Amino acid sequence: MNGIHDVGAADGFGPITVEVDEPVWHAEWEKAAFSFFPQTAAAGYFNLDEFRASMERINPVEYMITPYYAHWMHAFEEYLNRNDPAFGAELERRTKAYLQDPSAPLPETVNHGLADMIQALSYSGAPARREIDRPAAFAVGDRVLVSPTVPLTHTRKAGYVRGMVGEIILSHGAFVFPDSAATGGGRLPSTSTACCFPPRTSTARGSRPRTPPTSPTCGSPTSPGSTADRPLQKEETPHA
Repeated sequence: MNGIHDVGAADGFGPITVEVDEPVWHAEWEKAAFSFFPQTAAAGYFNLDEFRASMERINPVEYMITPYYAHWMHAFEEYLNRNDPAFGAELERRTKAYLQDPSAPLPETVNHGLADMIQALSYSGAPARREIDRPAAFAVGDRVLVSPTVPLTHTRKAGYVRGMVGEIILSHGAFVFPDSAATGGGRLPSTSTACCFPPRTSTARGSRPRTPPTSPTCGSPTSPGSTADRPLQKEETPHA
């Protein structure tokens, strides 16, 4: 979908402020928010792509004025409310307790297994690579056209490459297809590729030419028939 989360290559948002000696956490609650992800994901409340899709549905103004981990909290609240009937009442109870005494420390808990899991995921992540028994739809060297359509749900097809012609320069193997996994359509493992696009077709009018952009996502779902909106198709007609 189009949204405030997909502003790559867009302008008009002002300069990016780099915080010198930025701390890992800006507030104590961010530590708790970070730990919520492996707990809720491991419990089956959502997968990674559903988690991302929830944040994409945040109101654009709220998205821009809230900190990073507040977006995480939005996703946690959505899926816990959806899957746990007792969550709403418990959230209300704890919210009232906080408002009565904002200085009270966060509840403490000791869970060594959870701590070990978070540490492992922080360094290695949860692999999304999969084995498939069918050939890739595209090969290195193929010229491809990125579908110009705008899906109404989660997609890894960035807005700045839609409708562009590029060249497959690298094949990564098969991975979970995010567009499908985010909407309950299954993991549908598909070949992931990297596409390179000419600067002249991706540089804003009047701006200085840049290094040719590479998109690792435009070629991700390359299995024919895996989705109604195929992000890529071969470009048969030579481009000038």
